Amino acid sequence: MYWCLFSIWPVLYIILNNINKPDEAIVKNLENFKHCYSITRSNNIKVNRNIISATHSIFCTLGCLIAYITESLIVLDFTAVYSISYFVWDSYYIVVGGSREDTPYLFHHAVTVYTLKLIIDGYIRDYLLLFMIIGEMSNIPYYIVYHKIKTLYKDKNNIKIWRHIQIVWFILLRYIVFGYYTFTLHYIIINNYLLLGLFYMMYILGIYWGIGQLKGIYRDYYNIIKND
Repeated sequence: MYWCLFSIWPVLYIILNNINKPDEAIVKNLENFKHCYSITRSNNIKVNRNIISATHSIFCTLGCLIAYITESLIVLDFTAVYSISYFVWDSYYIVVGGSREDTPYLFHHAVTVYTLKLIIDGYIRDYLLLFMIIGEMSNIPYYIVYHKIKTLYKDKNNIKIWRHIQIVWFILLRYIVFGYYTFTLHYIIINNYLLLGLFYMMYILGIYWGIGQLKGIYRDYYNIIKND
């Protein structure tokens, strides 16, 4: 009965794209209206996808926490299928209409779907639930930062503060906490070296994403000061 959850994401995407449209008044006086509208429209689609990702992340985190604490199989199965439906939809979007920079997310999504399938099957369930909670919680501040940047939030100092909060939060959870559980996973796993290898690769991918964010912060705030 949970498979109807797969319809949530395309429906939400259509609704947001019809509600959150570019303000034509902003670009109507510019010479190349069609080009400007196209850029603005593309930006709005990114904002809408970010809202969808944040929606999934928040409810997935809550669902996994409740399942972990209460050991409710109903909540666990619902949350797992809910998350699988999101990653399947987002993978489809990346393949059909995403940019090249989104390609690494396909690996991330595939590993996460595989992990969720193992959770449903009961394989080291509590341990894998912790991975899901840590992973999703590490992304939440990023959605706030991305939204502020893409919606051209005027308070630049506020964005600067949030970007620093986001990277500290990401390093704490993805580098340290996620890393600790990743490198103790070999004590827990029984006869599944594929999963062990995949989580090592996910950890490396998290380091790669974190370095990219650190470079962006340095470029936007500290390299400017140095050059001045």
